[in-house]
Amino acid sequence: MTSDIDCQTVDSEVVDVHDKELQSMRYIWRSGGKTADTAAAELREVARTLNRLRSLPLPPLPSSDPTEWVEERVPDFPFTTDTVDQMFGTLIGHVQLMAYRYEEQGREITQSLAELDKPFQAPAELRGCMHDDYTSEKVYSVLSRLSAVSGLRIVCVWDLLDTYGYSGESAFYIQANNGEALHYLADQPWEWLHSPADDPDTPASPGEPATWAGAVVPGLTYTDLTGGHDLHNFAVHDNT
Repeated sequence: MTSDIDCQTVDSEVVDVHDKELQSMRYIWRSGGKTADTAAAELREVARTLNRLRSLPLPPLPSSDPTEWVEERVPDFPFTTDTVDQMFGTLIGHVQLMAYRYEEQGREITQSLAELDKPFQAPAELRGCMHDDYTSEKVYSVLSRLSAVSGLRIVCVWDLLDTYGYSGESAFYIQANNGEALHYLADQPWEWLHSPADDPDTPASPGEPATWAGAVVPGLTYTDLTGGHDLHNFAVHDNT
């Protein structure tokens, strides 16, 4: 197994494949949260208004004797006390349920934003997990998790892919945002993965993802590779 060292870190925007998506997501979620909170407040006010209307007395019905009419006869109020109470009760129930749903949505968006904006923390159990060699299966298990939490496309490039799978020398790279260029993986995350967990010299963390990308790999691009069915294992030569 090989590790590419002497690589200078580059602007994280080059390889932070989720940066724009995350910013857009934050904007949409914050906007949605405000909309949900506003709708919930308006619905609660509607429910309070309906409750006040529900308690209003019904207008008195005019006398059936025309001689007692002081003014022109008004139409009969079309509801009884029971039907008015039932009608308002149903409306209030629906409005309160809608308000609850909007409040619930607002809480979920707030929680999601808090999770999204948490400081980066790599899974502690991955420290030193590759010090005793690795297979393509382990590569997928580890790099898929690390890619998910970091927002970077981390790939392992092997020398050969044949009917038996991936083999030969290998190295870890970061696929650039444009999908073509490959960047060297910096020393700290490499050593965090490949050094023994009980070695005091093994980094305590892989560092911030913005520091993981080294210089562009010369003479090798994503389109030069074969394999990649699991998105994390690739090869330079294909003998399948």
